[in-house]
Amino acid sequence: MSLYQDIRPQTLDELFGNKETVKSLKKLLKQPERPHTYLFTGERGTGKTTTARIMARELGCSDIDLEELNGSDNRGIDDARHSIMLAHTAPMGGKCRVIIWDEAHKLTNEAMNALLKVLEDTPKTTYFILCSTDSDKLLKTVRSRCTTYKFELLKEEIMQEFLETVLSYLDKNLPDKVFFGLIDCSDGSPRDALVLLEQLVLLDTEDEQVKLLKKTQVEHETIEVGRLLLKKVSWRNIAEIYKGLSDVDPENLRRCLLGYMKTVLLSGSDRSILARDIIEILEKNTFDGGEAQLLRMLFDCTKER
Repeated sequence: MSLYQDIRPQTLDELFGNKETVKSLKKLLKQPERPHTYLFTGERGTGKTTTARIMARELGCSDIDLEELNGSDNRGIDDARHSIMLAHTAPMGGKCRVIIWDEAHKLTNEAMNALLKVLEDTPKTTYFILCSTDSDKLLKTVRSRCTTYKFELLKEEIMQEFLETVLSYLDKNLPDKVFFGLIDCSDGSPRDALVLLEQLVLLDTEDEQVKLLKKTQVEHETIEVGRLLLKKVSWRNIAEIYKGLSDVDPENLRRCLLGYMKTVLLSGSDRSILARDIIEILEKNTFDGGEAQLLRMLFDCTKER
């Protein structure tokens, strides 16, 4: 079991950060009548799905009555019909049935439209919790039927407290340079922090840990460039990001961008065509042209297609 799974919070009190959201959820649980459809929105790795699972238990849902779906894999009309059928099925082991739909914004419009009626008139023994990193892509009619809770990345001081707690649990220590480097690389995401921490504690020397942090930072920066390219931002914005990159190796950056675009292409998302176009621009290596060639490629990626 990974560290992230091993120490996953089991109660609202164990969550770090998002104090106002947690406070609101606790208050909601004390009410005799509660909404039956929720939207948890925020960046990846901020605890949306973890909180959804906690809420399921707090609402009285047993494991057998908990259904988790992912919009990346279960996005069509048949998946929507399956969840509608479940919503009208009485719980088998607890007080209620909870349907968690992760990455809900990736559902097709047909599937979202099919869910509208059950989201508006949900059976008394069923709750829907939609989790999304890009809730603006959900149909407005879907969003209007949900009680929305916002999840944010952890601030630096909260992340420090969180990692100190985890290290104490593991009975491990990190050199200050590595510890604060881990905070920087995590970008406020507790999930990313735990994934990286699990690798760091297995390394024997501080030098090895620092090298891993630098490699991770470059990968994160590359992903950020890739995301901006897919958002069709201006060259000026890309240039500003590029200037702040750490230890740029043109060929390594090009290959990392290709890997990211490959992932987007395979996801079948609405940005697949754009990812394909960017892959075509980045196909040739930069061994001869170096950084100047890479910059020209990135500039071409921002041009109107």
